[in-house]
Amino acid sequence: MTEAPSPVRIINSAIAASNWLIFRNRTDPSELTPLKLQKELYFAQGWHLAYHDVPLFEDPIEAWKYGPVVSSVYFALSSRVKNEVITEPIKGYIVQDGVYSIGVPEMKFPDGDDGEFMRSVWKSYSKKKRGS
Repeated sequence: MTEAPSPVRIINSAIAASNWLIFRNRTDPSELTPLKLQKELYFAQGWHLAYHDVPLFEDPIEAWKYGPVVSSVYFALSSRVKNEVITEPIKGYIVQDGVYSIGVPEMKFPDGDDGEFMRSVWKSYSKKKRGS
């Protein structure tokens, strides 16, 4: 009997996933506010767990009063205006060769995935209006 291949485990930070969504928003505009970004992260994490059985990013999602929140992203955006459309990437820690530095974390995808998963999440949820 042949065993199923184990899933590729590449875990990103929620800030890297957020930056992917922010960069995508530049080419396929949507009203990407901090609240909407949190919801996109929630959907992306859920769908990734459902399809691949591993999380998309390592940060926990918390239940807050107005919906799901990744606190690292929330606090990185806390100095911005509440309903401002996010256009600039979020800075965070980058680890390269065991050395930490501050920069703009970017998504890492397993071989053969050029971001198709994230594009499908964006396509499904980016145009949804509040209350939809």
